[in-house]
Amino acid sequence: MRSSTSNSSLQEAWAKVWWRAVILVVACLLLLEWSLRVHGYRPTVTDDFDLWALQRERIDSLDSTSIALLGSSRISIDVSLETVTELLPDYAVVQLGVIGRGDSLATLADIAENTDFKGVVLVSVVEREVLEQQELTEGSASQSPWTHHFDNHWGINRKINRVVKNVLQENLAILHPYDSNPIFQVLSFLGTGEKLPVGFFTFGSDRQVTVDYTMESGRQNAEMRLAELKTTKERDDLLTPEVKAELNSAYITRVLRAEPFVQTIQERGGRVVYVRLPVDNPYADENEWYKTTWTLLRSSTRAKTLHFLDFSNEVPFTTPDGSHLQSTESPRFTKLLVQELKTLGVL
Repeated sequence: MRSSTSNSSLQEAWAKVWWRAVILVVACLLLLEWSLRVHGYRPTVTDDFDLWALQRERIDSLDSTSIALLGSSRISIDVSLETVTELLPDYAVVQLGVIGRGDSLATLADIAENTDFKGVVLVSVVEREVLEQQELTEGSASQSPWTHHFDNHWGINRKINRVVKNVLQENLAILHPYDSNPIFQVLSFLGTGEKLPVGFFTFGSDRQVTVDYTMESGRQNAEMRLAELKTTKERDDLLTPEVKAELNSAYITRVLRAEPFVQTIQERGGRVVYVRLPVDNPYADENEWYKTTWTLLRSSTRAKTLHFLDFSNEVPFTTPDGSHLQSTESPRFTKLLVQELKTLGVL
C-alpha cells in the first residue's frame, strides 16, 4: 500500500516538474519573441522551392479571371497583391517571380505546355537577364530549377510541411529564416549591448515581398546596388556600336524563343503581357541602349507590351536602389498598372 502511495506521489511530483518546465520554456520563448519584435524583427516565411511550388500548383485549377506574375525581384516587390485583389476582387493572383532569376522562359514554357491556363500572364522584362538565357535549362538567371522541382519533387507531404511552416513563420519572429539565428542575436545583445542587425525585407506565404529601404540594412543594400549599377553602366558605355548591334540581335533571338509559348497561351484564350517596371536613376538600365531593345521587343512579339513610362511619367516613381520600389509606393504603382491593363483590353 505504501509503495502504491509512494509511486503515485512520485508521479505527481514529476508531473509538476514537467509542467513547470513547459511553462518556463514557453515564457522564455515569449520573452525572446517580444525582444525580437522590439528590436525590429518581423515574421517572414522562407522563400524556397516549396513555397514557389505551392503557388504554381494553383495555376492548374484557375480560370480566365486570374493573373500569373512572372519575373524576378521587381515584380515580386513592385506589384502589390493586396492592391490587385482590392481592385479586381473576382481575380485570383499567383506570384511566380523568383528573386535574382529574371529569365522567365522556363516558367512561361511550363504554363504553356503543362497547364490549360487561360488567364493573364504578366511577364516582367529585364533585358540583361534575358541576354543571359541559353536554353530552357541553362543560364544563371533561368527559373528551370523551380519548374524542375515542381515536376519532380512536389507532392502532398511537401505541401503539408510547407503549409504548416507558413503558419508558424508568419506569426513567429523567432523562426526568422534569413537572419542568422535571431535567438542567439538577442542573447548576444543582452550580453554585449550591440545593436541587432535587422533585414529590410520580408516574404508572405503568398510570396509578396515587402521591402523597407529606410532601414539601415535597406540603405546599405541600396548603396551597394547603385554602385554595381554604376560599374555596369560604365562598362556598357565602352561597348562599340557593332557590339551593341550584336547584343541586340542576340536579345531578339532569345525573345523569339518564347513566342511559341506565347502563341500557345493566346490560342486557348489566355493573354500574355510583357511589362517594363520602374527604374529612375542615371546608372539604371533605362538608358538609350535599353530603350532600343524595348522597341525591338515590341516589334518582335505577338504579346502585348507595357512600359512604365507609358503611364507613370506624370507622377514618377522613386526606386531607392535604382530598380525596386519602396513597398509603400507599390500600391500606387499597382493601381496605375491595373488601369493600364484594362485599357489594353487584357482585363
